[in-house]
Amino acid sequence: MHPLSTLMEHLVIDRFLQKDTALSGKKKAGLFFSVVAFFLMFPATGLFIRAGYLRLLQDYPPETAAALTALAVVCVAFFSFMVALILFDSEKMRPDRDSSDIQALIRSGLEFVEKELAEPVQEHPKSALFLASLAGFLAGKQIPGR
Repeated sequence: MHPLSTLMEHLVIDRFLQKDTALSGKKKAGLFFSVVAFFLMFPATGLFIRAGYLRLLQDYPPETAAALTALAVVCVAFFSFMVALILFDSEKMRPDRDSSDIQALIRSGLEFVEKELAEPVQEHPKSALFLASLAGFLAGKQIPGR
């Protein structure tokens, strides 16, 4: 190893482990492991893409396998981009609501459900009672500790 790179490595490690930095020990460790995970993600992603390509080679000619692999990577990238846009814009799209707005929204939803279900329940009360009992029984089975 070159002596200059060894010196730079020691300087970086010493600076990272100093006590007078703004990061606490847990934050430093979290930052360190986040950086390691970030850099390990690239070769892992490359190997995953390569494995997919090799699997496609078993069923398709090389040109088709390469095109399908590229298409899959583009689809994943597009999906990730869309999720990132939604996450970044969700704060702008979501208006601030207080509890009265939420209660009004719940009330209007309940009124809509009541309006839609009132006629079928009045026409078939026994079936409605059976379905409600079955739904309650199944919901009770899902609650742990019963």
